[in-house]
Amino acid sequence: MGYGEGDENKVVSYGAELTINITTPIFEKQFLFGYRYLKNAQINLLCDDWAVIYINGIEAARYNMPTGTITYTTLASSAATENLYVSYSINPKLLVPGR
Repeated sequence: MGYGEGDENKVVSYGAELTINITTPIFEKQFLFGYRYLKNAQINLLCDDWAVIYINGIEAARYNMPTGTITYTTLASSAATENLYVSYSINPKLLVPGR
């Protein structure tokens, strides 16, 4: 997801003001999960600036964001490396069978 650099699956709109980016685009993706017992789980992200991943409403991973509570107005901690793959081991208990 991004602002149209050509490497996105989803282009984010600038909104009504073409000179002001939307600070926090929020995306939701449902998926079907069928395993009852899982020992390990991993999230792989291709990031430009920042990401916060929630699974079933619980934070599972955070990239280039400050520690502590964040809101939709929280900005990235720093300018980040473009097109960087990051991997996180996540708590497999966050994944429950179903949607």
